[in-house]
Amino acid sequence: MKRFIAAGVLIGVSFAPVLATEVPASAKHPPKSLSGALSGGTGYGPSSECSFLHQDFLFAVARTKKASAAIAIDGCTYVDAGGNSVFPFTGHFIFFAGGGSLTGSVSGTTAHDLTTNVAVQLTLTVDSGTGPLLSKAGTMTISATWDASVAPSPDPVTGTLTTALSG
Repeated sequence: MKRFIAAGVLIGVSFAPVLATEVPASAKHPPKSLSGALSGGTGYGPSSECSFLHQDFLFAVARTKKASAAIAIDGCTYVDAGGNSVFPFTGHFIFFAGGGSLTGSVSGTTAHDLTTNVAVQLTLTVDSGTGPLLSKAGTMTISATWDASVAPSPDPVTGTLTTALSG
């Protein structure tokens, strides 16, 4: 029996299904490590869905000796109530690797240092998986730097993805 996974990408303010990728019945083993270097970008702007800014991130993950993976994150950045240039972020993600996907929630911060460098610290909590990632549970952490000097959006973001997954 063929199994199909609807793949999505971040477009505007929502994930939209754009293609179907067949997962071979022989894909029994999930990738051993999903961690790696991140490169990608972020876009942001006002939205009726968010009290401050709607923001999305799209990353490619370069994994050692493995095919690359991808992460799309969609969420809201909130006003810094403490006045210390640390802006809370919440949202959702979809992660593609090894013929499967993971989805879940995102929380974290973007911290502006009053230059063009923005520290991005996000925790991705897995809610569900498909294909060889079906049994994965746990968290993934993104530590990255967003170069806000580039205009117009999307601005480049680079960093690392560290996983703490079981299953």
